[in-house]
Amino acid sequence: MSSVTKTQFTHTQEKQMLSQLAGYVHNLFNKFSRPQTYGSALEEYIVSRSPQNTGDIDRLTHQYQLSQEKNTGRLWV
Repeated sequence: MSSVTKTQFTHTQEKQMLSQLAGYVHNLFNKFSRPQTYGSALEEYIVSRSPQNTGDIDRLTHQYQLSQEKNTGRLWV
C-alpha cells in the first residue's frame, strides 16, 4: 500500500475539485451571457440575503424596488 502525502490528491478529490471548478465557470458564464430581467435581478437580490420567511421576502422586495427607483429614477416596467 502506498500512502498519500499532503500535497497529493486522490482521484475522488481531483474529480470533486474539477466538478466544483466547472460549476463556478458555468455560473460565471451564465451571469454574463444573458441579460438580467427584473424577475431574475429581484430573485438574485432576495436569495443573496437569505430570507427566513415570507415577511422577509416582502420586505426585501420593497427594499429592492426602492433601491432601483433611487438608482435609476424609475421603477422597472
